[in-house]
This record gives sequence, structure tokens and C-alpha cells, in this order.
Amino acid sequence: MAKRGRKSTAALTTTVVPLGKLPPPPPRLSDYEASLWDAIVATKPADYFQADTLPLLEAYCCHVATYQMIDALVRKFDPETLAREESAAKLFDKFSRLRENESKATLALARSLRLTQQARYTPRTAARQNAKVSGGRPWEPAM
Repeated sequence: MAKRGRKSTAALTTTVVPLGKLPPPPPRLSDYEASLWDAIVATKPADYFQADTLPLLEAYCCHVATYQMIDALVRKFDPETLAREESAAKLFDKFSRLRENESKATLALARSLRLTQQARYTPRTAARQNAKVSGGRPWEPAM
């Protein structure tokens, strides 16, 4: 039943995600970022992402794409060239720092969105799951 009276500013600016439907990617995302969005959303229940978490998910997809782009640049550097040319070493260092910053931002967003293993398992549950896979304690070799 609808409320009577004028709607608040917050009610007018809030995005409503219909229950039972996966939220579509925002149109401003690139094709690759949108594919990341779809892949992440598909792994969660339909009501997992609410309107207040959609901007975080968008930022996460953008950071993952940027991280992968910078990582590809870092991987192109040749170790021999880095040893010979100081300018290449400086550029490599700059790209490495950018990659690290993107990695930290991605991890922070993943934790906020509860996408990490840490968010899904308590330490005790993780230990039990590991014992099932390895057949014993994590520090003991599998037989």
C-alpha cells in the first residue's frame, strides 16, 4: 500500500532493484566491465545486491579492469631491458605502484561487497573445508 503525502528527497533519489531480478550493469561501463558485472552478479542470489551496494559493485568492476590493464603492461617489461635502461626501470616501478594501488582498492571493495572467501567462511568452517580437501590438518602433507 502506498504512503500518503509527499515523497521525501531520499525516496525520490533511491534506485529500486526489483526482487527476483539480477541488476543489469550500468550503461556507462565498458563491455568488459559489464561482463565482469554480469559474472559477479550471477554468482549471488537475486536479492544480494541492493541499491546502496550497486555503486560499490560498479567501482569494483572498474578497478578490476584497470588492474588487469596495468598488469598486462607490467608483464610486457623484459628483465634484461630493466637491468640496462634506467628509464625503463623507472617506468616499470611506476606501473608496479599503480598496479599495487589498484590491487588494494579492488581488495577493499571486494571485502565491502563481501565477495571474498573470508566473507563466506568463518575460520572454523574454512579449516573444516580444508581438512576435507587435504584429508587432514593444513600443515600435514596429504596422503
